[in-house]
Amino acid sequence: MSALTVWILCGLGGFASARMARKADLARRGRLAGPSVVERPEAALFFGIPNALFGLAYYPLVALAYPLAGAPVIHTLLTAIAFFALAVSLRLGFALWHIPGGCRLCWTAHLVNLALAVLVGVTWII
Repeated sequence: MSALTVWILCGLGGFASARMARKADLARRGRLAGPSVVERPEAALFFGIPNALFGLAYYPLVALAYPLAGAPVIHTLLTAIAFFALAVSLRLGFALWHIPGGCRLCWTAHLVNLALAVLVGVTWII
């Protein structure tokens, strides 16, 4: 699969993460205009850190590592990270499914995580 496809997906996921990180920061400071999914417990699954901040690290990591994935150790690590991100997305997507109105940015990131896991996984198989 083309690195360009992975970079575009990572850019889309990074954009969604940046917007959600901004909302999480506004919520933390009590300046959020209305209710948001960033105020739910699921919005910070690990150590109280907003999930969006992990996305801000994850997408650049994948974008940088993918061209180097010809090396077996890098590809194995990238595959493990991508599938972990997908597992987290499945957990968050399940919670999001039950929220009226949902969150388009969240769904965007979850779909990007699915696509990245498939692309990395398929490349690993081939």
